[in-house]
Amino acid sequence: MAKDPKTLIAVDLGTSSVRVAAARYSTPKDYELFALGQAPSLGIGRGLLENVDQVSYAIRQACEDARLDEATRGAEVVVGINGKHLASQNVSGQTVIGRGDGTVTERDVAKAIQAARELDLPADRYLLHHIPCGFRVDGFRCRRNPVGTRGKVACADTHVVTADAKVITDVKQAILMAGRETHLVAANPIAASQAVLRRDEKERGVIMLDIGGGTMDIVAYNESALYHTSSFPLGGGHVINDISIALNTSQPVAETVLKEHGMAVPDKAAANEEVEIRCFGINGTRRFRKQYLFEVISLRLTEMFGIALEVVKKTGQPAPASTVVLTGGLANLPGIEKLAERTLRMDTRIGIPPPQVYAADTLKNPSYAALIGMLQISSDALFAPAPPPKAQANGGIAAGGLRILQQINQRIDVLRS
Repeated sequence: MAKDPKTLIAVDLGTSSVRVAAARYSTPKDYELFALGQAPSLGIGRGLLENVDQVSYAIRQACEDARLDEATRGAEVVVGINGKHLASQNVSGQTVIGRGDGTVTERDVAKAIQAARELDLPADRYLLHHIPCGFRVDGFRCRRNPVGTRGKVACADTHVVTADAKVITDVKQAILMAGRETHLVAANPIAASQAVLRRDEKERGVIMLDIGGGTMDIVAYNESALYHTSSFPLGGGHVINDISIALNTSQPVAETVLKEHGMAVPDKAAANEEVEIRCFGINGTRRFRKQYLFEVISLRLTEMFGIALEVVKKTGQPAPASTVVLTGGLANLPGIEKLAERTLRMDTRIGIPPPQVYAADTLKNPSYAALIGMLQISSDALFAPAPPPKAQANGGIAAGGLRILQQINQRIDVLRS
């Protein structure tokens, strides 16, 4: 007898808007999206929750817009967050190979994974993700699962993402006040990267920049291993603020100007055009050449791209990335792809979520990358936040280590195939 499909609701707490998506899962990897909604963001500033009551209200409004009824009341909820409180580090765990002939067994690999998952985090930090990234035997990186190779020491490399514990408490409280319970809190950068990055890009080396209204999320991969995750309080709101100051106009007008006339790398014809804008002052309106507007936008974006590149360089990764993928709401800005390519001197493309049957035209938009990514990672044990119980004192393996190893074997594309 077939099981009833499981329902899951993804919630993206953005600075500009709160979005929700609901999907039914027949298997952990197969889902059918059936609802989508959004509402203006309230109580959130640059990824930080400033007013839990307002955030809860915005979540309820988004759920109402998606027409989620009582039938979904018991659905699991995965919430995506970002903000400068996110932090990442790369952690390794190792074990001495048990067999006398030095052959690596599943038991050795599971022990190494277990060792990497035993973290001692400060009380004010919350573990979001603990992602296996690769293996080494006697210091040499294995291109595949190392079982069957020979050596003395097996090592598992993992990528750890943490968040401010108070932010997580506030997020869960907001979801609870909206009448639902949190199943998983995910880092938006991780979710978006799973939605828009290709396997070959992760292998060669790629930097993903998810630029929203209030934050710029950064994720970097090399040799299929995730090695950096961060979020900075820089986004489209800063571009809007620059336009507001440069043109002496209000923020709402500046936002409209950006959406209707903004370009990052203009063509000559557009640069010579003029636009009339309502400004502060006696006359009320002024005319500006679009070239001036484009320069304001370009300067801010160039600065943001430069900051992202410096952040990734500081990780000390020896092999540089070969590709940049732009996603998030600001990735819709005309010319931003060319500007990034010119500034960063790397191949650049716009990252769009995979095609969906439901609301296909709406979701073919980089601003939905994190939301769709949350639906993809919510049932994947590789992105599970909490470490399993510690290994038994008598030397046995915790069941969690073997489960993770099985997931790695099934999802070898996460590692290097």
